[in-house]
Amino acid sequence: PPTLNKTSTKPAVYGEPFVKRHGLFFLIVAPRHGVVTGCVARTMIVRQFISWIRTAPAGERAEATRALARAWLISDLTEDDRIAAEGALLMLLDDPSPLVRQAMAEVFSRSAEAPAAIVQALAVDQPSIAVPVLEHSPLLIDADLVDIVATGNSDMQCAIARRINLPPSVSAAIAEVGSAAAALELI
Repeated sequence: PPTLNKTSTKPAVYGEPFVKRHGLFFLIVAPRHGVVTGCVARTMIVRQFISWIRTAPAGERAEATRALARAWLISDLTEDDRIAAEGALLMLLDDPSPLVRQAMAEVFSRSAEAPAAIVQALAVDQPSIAVPVLEHSPLLIDADLVDIVATGNSDMQCAIARRINLPPSVSAAIAEVGSAAAALELI
């Protein structure tokens, strides 16, 4: 395939390798009879990833999701590769294991470059997943935070109250409809 630089290839069709050939995308692959650790960047394709993720144990899915999210943020993916990776990450939002979504939340919570639709979905997930995003994400605007204060539980409200440089409108929403614990976080 044609190369874009020394470490990337341009995919000919959708589903070709979506990470750098010599990139940072490492996975721990654990088959039934033992553990194999290795770099799968050279042969990893979205279709194989999606097929594997359907049958992998939750812990392995979480580690693979963490690696894919980091690759999305720090690898120099082509536009097509970025779209394919984002599609896989969007699909992982429906994973039944909270470990998978929590791994994604941990990687994307502090990044201004994270996919906005994914951050929005993680922000309204169950509290253990939403808290890091609510507390740190620069992608959430005041209106998002006010809405979550009004509809979220105390843990989510407290996470919002702990944000650095909390806007007055969000502080006012916490004071009006937030829990006592969230109001104390403001002090």
